[in-house]
Amino acid sequence: RPPRSTLFPYTTLFRSMTAGTNAPLDRGEIDSIADAVGPDKELYLVNVRSANRWSDQNNQVIADAAATADNVHLIDWHAASEGHDEYFAGDGEHLSDAGKQAYADLVYAETHEAVERGAAELGAHDAASADALAIDAGDEGDEG
Repeated sequence: RPPRSTLFPYTTLFRSMTAGTNAPLDRGEIDSIADAVGPDKELYLVNVRSANRWSDQNNQVIADAAATADNVHLIDWHAASEGHDEYFAGDGEHLSDAGKQAYADLVYAETHEAVERGAAELGAHDAASADALAIDAGDEGDEG
């Protein structure tokens, strides 16, 4: 099986809510990630919702980073979770089951087109890898 990076030419990375809520973010760290991803792949950054004193600053760092390059995108969890106390456990920070689902739905909504583009590009440029994906997915067919 080819390495994952050859299967999907689009990279989707998420800035962990934990990293954004537990301590101030360093813009240099995000820039290093963006440099490692490169300009030919997509990078998705998820902002945070937290009562920590650095959350607004972290969200600004994430927004600024997303505005610097066409391939860097902001997934705005802060806005999507506004007014939804049911998304959070009693501490107001960790996700409830409803919050986990809402978070997953938001990330999917914001990234699925890039993943589909990557899969389409894979199909157009690398049929052998596409066959490998089908086999891994259990679509080997019957030899009855």
